[in-house]
Amino acid sequence: MLTYIQQTDQPQLQYVRARVDMDHFDLDVKYLELRKDILLKQVNAVVSYTTSRKCRSIQLLNYFDEHNATKCGVCDICLAEKRAEHESKLTDEISYEIISLLQQQPLGLDDLVNHIKNGVENDRIDAIRELLDAGKIKTDGKKYYL
Repeated sequence: MLTYIQQTDQPQLQYVRARVDMDHFDLDVKYLELRKDILLKQVNAVVSYTTSRKCRSIQLLNYFDEHNATKCGVCDICLAEKRAEHESKLTDEISYEIISLLQQQPLGLDDLVNHIKNGVENDRIDAIRELLDAGKIKTDGKKYYL
């Protein structure tokens, strides 16, 4: 339709064909609608990919019609699931240990936290709070007991 002539003193465009009048300008409306639908599906696929809580590898393979994919275990979604499972397991282990210690004798908060072997101090204190909130352990203000 046009060519670009490199700048001399002013940039210039030179039309190679005569300009088409709007009355004679043909648009393939069906083709444009088809392209629009395809682009909309592609944009929706990208949005779905970023917002879904499904393994990234599975999503990509599903997009390319490979539906028998397994979780990759290394994407952000898979790693978050592993982390959540690990944290849940750690909390359960700490809770079990707290109940076991308190079955033997009532303990003060410092003694209880120091006797727990799993997790870090914040994890231990969080587990104690959860057990208190659930009513599984009790306190008289100084000692914790069952």
